[in-house]
Amino acid sequence: MSSPRRRLGSRMRIRRAAYSGVLLLPALWLCACTPEDDSLGPVEASVGGLESMGPNVVWILLDACRASNLSCYGYERQTSPAIDRLAARGALFEQAYAQGFETVRSVPSYMTGRHFAVPCLSIQVWQDLFKAPPPEEQLLPHILSENGYETVMVSAHPYITPESRLSRAFDRAIHLRGMPYAELNELVDAAEAYLEEPKSRPFFLYVHAMDTHFPHLLRPPYDQWVDPDYESKAISGGHALRGPIVKYSSEDQETLRGLHDGSILMSDGAIGRLVDIVERLGYAENTIWVIGADHGDLLGEDGRRVGHDFKYEEVMRVPLILAGPGIPAGTRSRALVENTDIVPTLVELLGLRTEAKFHGKPLQPLWGPSEGARLHEAVMAHHDDGTLVVRTLDHTYHYSLETQKETLWPGPRTAKSSPKALPADSAAAEAIRERVGSEFLPQWRSFTALPLREIDMPFIERIRLEHISNAGQILTQLGEAPDDTYPLKAKWTLYPYGLVNNGWLEGAPPVGLSIPVPNGKFHVQLELFTTELWGHPAGAVLVRAESDAAFKRIEDYSGRGHKFVELGEYEVSDGLFDVLLDRAVPEHWALVRRFRFIPAGIAAQVGTLEENQQREESLRALGYL
Repeated sequence: MSSPRRRLGSRMRIRRAAYSGVLLLPALWLCACTPEDDSLGPVEASVGGLESMGPNVVWILLDACRASNLSCYGYERQTSPAIDRLAARGALFEQAYAQGFETVRSVPSYMTGRHFAVPCLSIQVWQDLFKAPPPEEQLLPHILSENGYETVMVSAHPYITPESRLSRAFDRAIHLRGMPYAELNELVDAAEAYLEEPKSRPFFLYVHAMDTHFPHLLRPPYDQWVDPDYESKAISGGHALRGPIVKYSSEDQETLRGLHDGSILMSDGAIGRLVDIVERLGYAENTIWVIGADHGDLLGEDGRRVGHDFKYEEVMRVPLILAGPGIPAGTRSRALVENTDIVPTLVELLGLRTEAKFHGKPLQPLWGPSEGARLHEAVMAHHDDGTLVVRTLDHTYHYSLETQKETLWPGPRTAKSSPKALPADSAAAEAIRERVGSEFLPQWRSFTALPLREIDMPFIERIRLEHISNAGQILTQLGEAPDDTYPLKAKWTLYPYGLVNNGWLEGAPPVGLSIPVPNGKFHVQLELFTTELWGHPAGAVLVRAESDAAFKRIEDYSGRGHKFVELGEYEVSDGLFDVLLDRAVPEHWALVRRFRFIPAGIAAQVGTLEENQQREESLRALGYL
């Protein structure tokens, strides 16, 4: 898979200049939410009057930001001067951990203070997405609204859509869209406009920024750690190209580090602006700041992996800084903490009344002299493949919810130097095993037992091995580390990124899929790969779904990578969407990845395929597709 060599510096400057043009200015949606039931949004505030104005809260979320690359965490580069100043005014936690390796799992967890929370963004398998949250699970904006706060979100993440449960939990949700994302400076502009409005009650402002997420699109002076003359086949436009044959040299790794560092510095400048705005408007003395991340990122340290879909320390460990009234300045803790601790900490700091229950704990016992103080014996994250990753001060432990397989390593398990696994019968393994069985598994079982609520928004199902009815006739390539050379197989092959048929090699029988979906009528779309690769076009497949009398040819050769195309409207009555897939052209290859299901009753409300495709382009540019 050859690609031309690219000059990094000039490429980045060209891309950023293009993003400042008229065509790519972000669109803005404003969701002025009305009170709804607990599953959809805030109820009417139960605290009346302004007798006791509590502190304001500003929470800035830096998506995919690594703790180790902030200068206040001991990094050799000065990447975060504004964040450093906030840290000096408050508390910094050196060993903070996320509860998800993906945004869709991490955000619901830290917004509720619970290890396993009902998804609140606009993508997830429907069995999770439409669970009814139990009374003890409440999103932070809902809790604050009940206590008299005005809650406002400013977001650049494409998964945080106006119809998402998170958006509907805020009194006001401002969504900024760009290609691939609106910069944090633009989010700060929107936040400034809100903050300048007259205030009659304390506010909670949540800002979800994407600048520290791939692609890292830098401009001077933030590109100071990237050699503009360096050429690479593996890096383009601030993105690390990915695939089974892509390798990252030591020079590539240094460039990826420089890109991430520059994005932190650029974000830090915007945070400094927001701090100045809060001070100018007179809110500084009565505002609590939270700086954190939903997960970290790999930067090619092992020569093969980038991004955050990997169970390593670099992804699980995140920055966490709190500053403001009630938080002792100069606090620095080495105790294990987790993102689920943020909400219970705020509840205690602000003296909020709530019926919510938390798995996290207030951080207050770690403030002040905290040498040797502990809050958790172990912290936990849940990976999308069904693995629980448990971190203690001395070990890393993996437990598969599907196979019950367990593995224990000494210390952190990093991408570059994963230590040798320890025996499963060791005392450390037994202690962690007991905690998993007594604490984390009961929480997981309670989550999986939650009933379903009404399906009121689109959902997406990725093709999984368990969906394939004739799995014995296909090949699988599902490992975390693909072969060094791309394994062109003659049969249909299931990879982590989709179901592939290399039709020119030899014939293969159709693949049967039975995808669990709720009963009802759905408008269905199919995601195809539409780009020529290895000298063969891609973009067509034969499909026979549900009651279809014959195969339909579904095709798109636009060369735009992955793209959703129309399949049709179908009625599901047995809880399974049944599909047969076959190759359309023997000389071509086909890649089918996911199906999107839109309830027929709301199909007219979710935008045209073209509008949804624009969102897909943003997701693709961010590396999600």
